[in-house]
Amino acid sequence: MTYQCAILGDITLDKFLLLPETSIMPSPHNPGNFVINLEIGQKIPVSNIYESLGGNAYNVTFGLQLLDIQSTLITSLGTDELSHYIVDFIQNLNISTDHIIQTPNSGVNQSTILSINGERVVLSHHKPKDYTHITIPSTEWLYITSLSQGSESILQSIIAQESLPYHIAFNPGSYLLRHHMDIIHQLLPKTHMILLNKEEAQHITNSKEESIPHLIHQLHTMGVLIIGLTDGTHGAYVSTEGKIQHLDSRKVTLAETTGAGDAFAAAFLAAFIHSQDVTQALKWGIIQSSAVLQKIGSVNGLMSKDDIIHTAHSLEPQVI
Repeated sequence: MTYQCAILGDITLDKFLLLPETSIMPSPHNPGNFVINLEIGQKIPVSNIYESLGGNAYNVTFGLQLLDIQSTLITSLGTDELSHYIVDFIQNLNISTDHIIQTPNSGVNQSTILSINGERVVLSHHKPKDYTHITIPSTEWLYITSLSQGSESILQSIIAQESLPYHIAFNPGSYLLRHHMDIIHQLLPKTHMILLNKEEAQHITNSKEESIPHLIHQLHTMGVLIIGLTDGTHGAYVSTEGKIQHLDSRKVTLAETTGAGDAFAAAFLAAFIHSQDVTQALKWGIIQSSAVLQKIGSVNGLMSKDDIIHTAHSLEPQVI
């Protein structure tokens, strides 16, 4: 079987703790961000607790499948009860689990997300991963996202191939951004599409550049053909063949921000696979990322393909 997209990355079990009474303040060190003060020994009331499956790879696979892209998830899990539960859960969503590898040397990543007035602090715990038995199936696209230590060999094997039988869409995760900028830079010339936020673009280009067009130009010089770049409340951009388009964020009631970047990426890629049109990709990405902001959970609130198509008619990106 040939898939339209195979998604390579880790998945996570997320627990959301809602802290509505906790105050946030502007960060003195990082303009535009906020900080919270939690006193040691303090008892903090939690208004609600939610659990859901998450992680970039799961979020994107779910988002692509929802938009009629035949997808499969390539990941490593353990052989424990929790890992088996997750595989069964994914199967019940009619998402292919044929390429989920379960070994005793792997476990389940878990995150506790403190949700404060729609913003978040993520406390993440990463289990060891065994990627040695992972293989890439026949696919039109390979979406590479957050991976853990031990993934270097599979990424180097992709880099080593002179020609690839699939297009690469790339969303570099925190592990690669922190520890393997060399691998990121080697992957970029083989990357057809990169999907990332402004801060990630600055990190990859080793730049404090605030100008989005300049950041985009630097990424293109590193070999990427199509760039989808998000900038929080300032909307998102797409660039290809020297043409940059911008679309504002949609005004919605914010419930929680987790999953917005993955929702954008999945919808952007799905639109492009369906239409080969980067303008439609930008529209779909903005619509879907805005939808997920309105619900707690990384995939809750996502819109159907028909609803996105209907909404997209009213949006018109601006060429900059």
